[in-house]
Amino acid sequence: MDTRISIYKLEVLCEVISNGSVTRAASRLGVAQPVVSAHLRSLESRLGVRIVQRDGRGIVLTPAGEIVYRWATEVVNDTRHLGTLLEALTRDGAEALSVTTGINGASNGIAHAVVRFQLQHPGTRIDLRVLPTDQAVAAVLKRESDLAVVSYASALELDAALELTPLATDELVLVASPDLAAATLAPESRANGDPAATRPRPRRRQLSVSSKQLAEIPFVCTPGGTVRRAAIDRAMLERGVKARHLVMEVRSETAFHAAVRDGIGFALLSRRTTIEMVSRGQLTEVAMPGGPVSIGIHLVSRRDLVPLPLHRLFREAVQAELETGG
Repeated sequence: MDTRISIYKLEVLCEVISNGSVTRAASRLGVAQPVVSAHLRSLESRLGVRIVQRDGRGIVLTPAGEIVYRWATEVVNDTRHLGTLLEALTRDGAEALSVTTGINGASNGIAHAVVRFQLQHPGTRIDLRVLPTDQAVAAVLKRESDLAVVSYASALELDAALELTPLATDELVLVASPDLAAATLAPESRANGDPAATRPRPRRRQLSVSSKQLAEIPFVCTPGGTVRRAAIDRAMLERGVKARHLVMEVRSETAFHAAVRDGIGFALLSRRTTIEMVSRGQLTEVAMPGGPVSIGIHLVSRRDLVPLPLHRLFREAVQAELETGG
C-alpha cells in the first residue's frame, strides 16, 4: 500500500460516490471526465485494490471500496473541520505559540487537548502541525516549533538539547472486532482440548491470548521504521513474540481504526481511543501476556528555551485536559 495519497483524490472519490457517476462528479468539481477517471485509477493503484466498478450506467463500490470510501469520507470531513479550526487560530496581534503533535495525536486526545487550549484562550494564536513522532520532535530541535506533545517520545534517542516533561499516561491494549475475536480465539481453545470452550461463553467474559497465539493471529500495524512500530515490536519481544502475522500496515489513524473495526486483524491501540468503542461493542479487548503496553504522553522542549508564562499555561492546561480525558 502506497500511503502517498493526496486528500484531493479522496475528495474526488467522495464526489463520484455521492453523485453516482464520473460525469456528474467531474461537473461538480469543474474538471474534465478523464481527469476524474485518472484520479480513481491512481487511487486504486496506490491502495492496491479495486475501489469502484460499473453497474449499468452508474458506479458502485466494491467490498474493498466500501472500506476505502468510509475512510475517505472521514479524512475529507476531518480536513475541512481542521481548516475551520486553523482559520479561527489566525488572529492578528495574538500571542503566538508553535506546537507539533504526533500523527496519532487525534486518536489519543492530544490534538483535542491542544485545540481546547486555544478555544479557552482566544487571545493566543497557535500554529499547530501534525507530523510523525520523530519529525515532531525534530521540529523542536531545529526551533521550527516551540513545543511538541507526543506519545512514544521515550522510545527515541533524544538529542541532549531536548527535554521531556511527562504530561499523562496511556496504554496500548489488544483489540479486535467481536466477530474476529470470537472466530479466531474460540477455535484455539477447542483445539487445546478445553471442554469449557464447547459451552457458550458468558457474555462478559474477557478473551485472552497466549504468546503463541500472539504470534499467529492476524495483525494490523503501522509500517516498519515508525516510532510506534518500534515500540510495539519491543513490547512483543518482551512477551516472547519474535514475529507476528501482519496482514496490513497503515499510517493513517482513521484507516487503521476502520481496518480493525471491520475485522481485518487485531491491533494494539490506545486505551483512550478504544474505551468508547469497547463499551459500544464495536471492539473486543483481549487480555495478553504481560498486560497492556504502558506508554507516556510527553511535552518536548529545548533545554535552552526561555520559559514564558504562555508555555507554562499551555503545559498545565493540556496536562489537565489529558488527565480528564484519560
